[in-house]
Amino acid sequence: MKLFNNQTAMDLIMNSSGGFSCSTLARALISKGCTSNIECLVNDCREFCLHLEHQGILVKHTQLSCSGDEYFEYVSK
Repeated sequence: MKLFNNQTAMDLIMNSSGGFSCSTLARALISKGCTSNIECLVNDCREFCLHLEHQGILVKHTQLSCSGDEYFEYVSK
């Protein structure tokens, strides 16, 4: 199993139109061949997105009520 790929995740985030959830980012990374363990990957995506939010790169929106997933949006500078 491959480790979380920060660069691939950042490329996906920077090329996103609109917002995304952590599980959506995880599925996109799986489709890029980054890993096969969705549960670990969702947690890694969440930690990565929270880190980017702290740096001002992402904005966190209201938690999605149906799934409990967090929703983020890229802030272009």
